[in-house]
Amino acid sequence: MKQILYENKNNNASYLINILVQVQQQVETVISWELSEFDFIIVDIGDFFNGIMPPEIEEVYNFGKKIEREHVIVVEHNYLLKILKNIRTVYYANMKTIIGNNVFSIKIFDGDIIEIRGNIENNILL
Repeated sequence: MKQILYENKNNNASYLINILVQVQQQVETVISWELSEFDFIIVDIGDFFNGIMPPEIEEVYNFGKKIEREHVIVVEHNYLLKILKNIRTVYYANMKTIIGNNVFSIKIFDGDIIEIRGNIENNILL
């Protein structure tokens, strides 16, 4: 298990993107992630024009609502990266995927503690 304390818990999404890119580089096929307890804050882009949110922000909002409804969802790796680009902070997350025949997981607690477990954890640069 590799565990780090991320000091800027108010903006960890880009750090998480970096970790996910490294994970994808370790495998030959596109992976899917099982997400649960995924609690996040959307990027603040200010007021919406005429109260209408931009499509990319609406997509992230709907993503959050889907997690609230279903509790556990499975998303393709590239879609997760796309969503994370419009997320500022992930406060809590349980993320799992299968690499080879082994479970690889990332957990985030309180936005600042990130725990990585799996057979490629030592290949991930933090």
